[in-house]
Amino acid sequence: MTATDELRRMLDERGVEWVALQNLEGDRITRWMDSNGRYVSALDCDDTQYFDDFYWGPTPQQAVDATLGRGTCRNISPKLGNDEFTCEKCLARVYGSGGQWFDTNWKYHKFNFCPNCGAKVEE
Repeated sequence: MTATDELRRMLDERGVEWVALQNLEGDRITRWMDSNGRYVSALDCDDTQYFDDFYWGPTPQQAVDATLGRGTCRNISPKLGNDEFTCEKCLARVYGSGGQWFDTNWKYHKFNFCPNCGAKVEE
């Protein structure tokens, strides 16, 4: 699976409409609208994917996260009876034993975003 195929699969999973284009050189282009209503393009050229508006070479997952956000998650630890933060999306766990990020009762020091996957934490 090429990077373009992977990108298009991820956009489909999120229900994001995208357009397939081709330039005069025969390179495949994928264009979609980001969360701010701006068009973003990915050019697949010689098995390398280039993204307009990015000065770095993101992976398809990074491009999707950067343009559409990382989604949301919830802390599932209270359901498990634990005094810690466990992301329901990536299952990253941060223990609450007086560590740097929060004390034993996580409710007093809530995360706004998961420290591992970056998803926004909802109540």
